[in-house]
Amino acid sequence: MKVKITNGKINPFGGINFIIHKLNQTNVVPLIDSALGSRVKQAKYKYSEIIIAWIYSNLCGARRLDNMKRLRKYFSHIPDFKYPSPERVSDVFRELAVPTEEFTPPKTNVNHQLNINGAFNDLLLDISQSLGLFPKKGGGVMDYDNTIIANQKCDANHTYKQHTGYQPGVTLLDGVPVYIEGRNGNSAAKAYIEDTIARSFEHLSRLGLKPSLFRSDAAASKAEVLSYLHKQKIGYIIRMGKFSPQRCLEHLQWKFHKKYKGFDLEMASSYTYLYAGKIDLPRVVVVKYTKEGKSMYRAIMTSIMDLSDHEIWKLYNKRGGIERVFDELKNHFNWGRLPFSFLNTNTVFMLVSAIAYNIFQYLKTWAAKKVPHVVQKKYRLEKFIYNLIRVNSKWVEETLEISCEFDCTVLLR
Repeated sequence: MKVKITNGKINPFGGINFIIHKLNQTNVVPLIDSALGSRVKQAKYKYSEIIIAWIYSNLCGARRLDNMKRLRKYFSHIPDFKYPSPERVSDVFRELAVPTEEFTPPKTNVNHQLNINGAFNDLLLDISQSLGLFPKKGGGVMDYDNTIIANQKCDANHTYKQHTGYQPGVTLLDGVPVYIEGRNGNSAAKAYIEDTIARSFEHLSRLGLKPSLFRSDAAASKAEVLSYLHKQKIGYIIRMGKFSPQRCLEHLQWKFHKKYKGFDLEMASSYTYLYAGKIDLPRVVVVKYTKEGKSMYRAIMTSIMDLSDHEIWKLYNKRGGIERVFDELKNHFNWGRLPFSFLNTNTVFMLVSAIAYNIFQYLKTWAAKKVPHVVQKKYRLEKFIYNLIRVNSKWVEETLEISCEFDCTVLLR
């Protein structure tokens, strides 16, 4: 076997040139510089160049900041593109962090730590809207949930799963992350949730966005949250935390719907329910699961009156899509590999990763229209990289030479 060794400047991640070309046609870079401001005159890189470099690295499969050392030689071949070192990226992420706030509720000894980075959350929302990821005129479904990120960082506290970590609160609009608060692991999802939800709605209102429906698990089944939603006239669908079926069973008329995971599924609605002794709920959908003669009950609180019990149940269960978003953020966008020692800097990293995730959703939609035989909207990052990014390219003076099995010129128009 004969082997010919060449020292040509071949980039095995040549598909990133399509991504750079497309993103340069958007307002992403100007929005970053507008939101974060300018750096000192002697700084070699703008904020946008730092953040975009990590996002492009992530889209090439980088799992840790140190992976940028290997990728740097490939990006250095791209004309007019500045690629910083991972040390510089780390320094700027620390620079953009804000202090973590601490709260201790009366009558408890629990110290809650929340990191609220307003500037970065504004940037996350602005970029998402500029890319057309949700309706500009408002509406849509706003979901709120927390996810546990196991880690052993310097300031990480024990979670309810008996390991240390963080438990960030995430707001999504039509499945798109738009607001993120860093939370330490010991802060239960319901702790200060009414304040977080209010901040989320105020955050969206900055761009004139008002969701038509709020959806959450039992963490949001607090009187304070319900009072806020009623006052703001926002529709909601929330699973009830502490439900006592004996209080309304005699008024219910059960209707069998189907077999579900081995259970007989029955549903009924109650239109008279006093929650927490002070909130009159307009409707509670009670779901009865029966198996081998034993029954258990779940209840969903809602202000929706024009859907059937089964439609309410299905609409609530669509929350399951959030877990797919969390799975991608943790595994492909590195929430599960946080690089810093403290919550405030890791919150910056999570927000930048969420921006990368939203940009990825935009790029998938674009590429799926241009080269549907190469990219599909359902692809996760790994397959996107394998099909589109991992092609060989070489810059010869001002000309890009690409070796790929499909007509890639449509991606450069």
